[in-house]
Amino acid sequence: MTFSTFPIKAADGVALKVESFAPPGDGPVALLLHGIVSHAGWYRWVGEELSKQGISMYLVDRRGAGGSEGLRGHMRSWKVLVEDVLRVIEEIHKRHPGRPVQALGVSLGAAIALATSILHPKVFESHVLLSAGIASAVRLPLYRQLRLLLRSYLRPTHLYDLPFTMKQLTHLPVWQEKYEKDPLRSRQMTSRFLVETFKMQRFVRAGMARLRSPILSLLAEKDELIDNRGVIAALSRAQSTNVRIEIFRNATHNLFLSLPRLALLERIGSWLCRKHAGLGNGLEVETIEELPAGSPEPEPSPQA
Repeated sequence: MTFSTFPIKAADGVALKVESFAPPGDGPVALLLHGIVSHAGWYRWVGEELSKQGISMYLVDRRGAGGSEGLRGHMRSWKVLVEDVLRVIEEIHKRHPGRPVQALGVSLGAAIALATSILHPKVFESHVLLSAGIASAVRLPLYRQLRLLLRSYLRPTHLYDLPFTMKQLTHLPVWQEKYEKDPLRSRQMTSRFLVETFKMQRFVRAGMARLRSPILSLLAEKDELIDNRGVIAALSRAQSTNVRIEIFRNATHNLFLSLPRLALLERIGSWLCRKHAGLGNGLEVETIEELPAGSPEPEPSPQA
């Protein structure tokens, strides 16, 4: 396996930091898109472990997050994030000619992956979505929504604290502390970023019928950030492809800290390595009581 880090220039010149784990062979290729708080460094161990299954993994820091350039916590339009993903995929195709790319989207990264696929149906062969951030359980009062909308036009770079805490990402105190101390995690977002995120989520929910690539969606039963019912309702509209939804009993938002990690990675890797052609259309929802623990379990890291 070869690990490397390299920049990719976005359409407006912003340098996006990309990490890659490229094992030998002609196995599957996947792009991991992280969530609103995190960055690629949180999932470097995921890339390393999946590459052991023969999967070429790419992880990109969203503009304004982690090691990528751009105003911290800002985007002028959600479609800019889609264009950034297309730039990264263009480079991946240069490195792996003729091999399709699959999406591994975490929380907000899942919404970005789906928005990209709806606008560009052939860009991803399939999707694995963890705690898909397309329907939020965090509700802002109407007066705050209106103030946020106004500021997104009058003061688009006005910063807001995120409307949740590290305790809602995981119930493990040791990891709450690690996430709090991570110097690269996102702590604030601009008014424009938040409004554009809401717009992207609405676009995805409204456009699911246009989706053509299969989906494996993994949800946490006790997720305090994601509205699981809203996610299931949205994914059920993707009637022109195969959708499998697995709900993990007693798990919280960060599935990698709620479940046996090796078993979860084996589940993800199995999906990425399977043949998706001929799966047929349809929706399948299953509640998973528990996953077998692996030994030794790989240790995730919130640091870049």
